Amino acid sequence: MDYITVKEFAECAGISKQAVYKKIKTPDFQKYVQKIGSVTLISELALVEIGKLDIESSIENNQHKVEDIKHMVENDKITVENSKQSIEHSKSTVENSCITCQLVETLQKENEYIKKQLEDIIQLSNKQLNQIENLYSQLQDKDKLIDKLSIQILNQTRLPVIVEPPKQTTLWQRLKWKFLKK
Repeated sequence: MDYITVKEFAECAGISKQAVYKKIKTPDFQKYVQKIGSVTLISELALVEIGKLDIESSIENNQHKVEDIKHMVENDKITVENSKQSIEHSKSTVENSCITCQLVETLQKENEYIKKQLEDIIQLSNKQLNQIENLYSQLQDKDKLIDKLSIQILNQTRLPVIVEPPKQTTLWQRLKWKFLKK
């Protein structure tokens, strides 16, 4: 694992040093922190953790926006229904008047325009939802890749055991050993 200083980490993450020190105090972040003397070092893997948090907060913000758009769509639907009722009422009361006919046509055009806007809003919210799902999928893929790389790094850091083959003794050494033993 590579470690970098607080200043380098802040630059890489795009946040202030104070924000980094606040994150260091959190329990989830402690596993990435190492202190050597008076110098605080942070693992580069913590950058992935911060990116994950940013993506998750972005997903939550987008979900709130989608909910707001849904509420707006519902309100617009009610408004459209009220407009339709208003148009029908206007048609029945002043059908013979040219001005009223023009007003009805205008309201119908506005109604069509509002319907089109609602369809566009729904399409936009569906696209945003798809983007959120894609981001979440990418996040899961990155988590899997990090796990895989961690295992590879762990396997690479294990040192092999070197075993020397036993030495073969020569005939001379065996004879010398026999005579010296007596």
